[in-house]
Amino acid sequence: MIFFDYPITHMYIILSGIVLGFWLLWFAMSMMIRMNFYIKAVHQNSANKVVLTFDDGPHPTETLKVLEVLDEHNIKALFFLIGKNVAAHPEITKEIVVRGHQVGIHSQNHEWLFGFLQGVFLRKEIEDCQKEIEKATGIKTDLFRPPFGVTNPNVARQVKKLGLQTIGWNVRTYDTAAKNSSTIINKVAKHVNSNSIILLHDRVELTTRALPQIIEKVNGMGFAFGPLDLKN
Repeated sequence: MIFFDYPITHMYIILSGIVLGFWLLWFAMSMMIRMNFYIKAVHQNSANKVVLTFDDGPHPTETLKVLEVLDEHNIKALFFLIGKNVAAHPEITKEIVVRGHQVGIHSQNHEWLFGFLQGVFLRKEIEDCQKEIEKATGIKTDLFRPPFGVTNPNVARQVKKLGLQTIGWNVRTYDTAAKNSSTIINKVAKHVNSNSIILLHDRVELTTRALPQIIEKVNGMGFAFGPLDLKN
């Protein structure tokens, strides 16, 4: 009995380790949108312009402040909107488009379990947001950024079915966790290049305050801003 028990136990440990390893790889890759492991996303602008992107809006006060700063500097940005926020503030959503900015889908509710949704539940999260944006602006956008940048086979399947273009980034500022403006500005200065896509959040007051300095810093490095261009 002992003779057979050892190899069976040993094999079980090996198989468990392999399964755990694959699961850890699956989880790690799902959190790294820039690896293009599950979805081929766009992480830099095809035009030689830096793109400012703002997630999680529209916010009842900060989004309008961000729009004012962008107007002052004649910059067109890209806003990835949460459907429930669009429904709550359709007039701000419309104002984003009226001022010449692009809009994209960022899910209906932006819940932490987005990466665990499947089938019709996942599709509904994406489609409901798309419909809210269209209702508020008249635009049926096909630009999509998953909440938290989470991708997996289920998300990839729905993106393909809905004909969406997934947009990532190559400059992440971590502005939602920053303690001061200089941290955000330094992140941008360290990683920006001539065709960067910068990830910011227009619900963060600190980001709003840092935005003029971010623009000044990027311009001072010799880079220009522009909208996302997928045609070149």
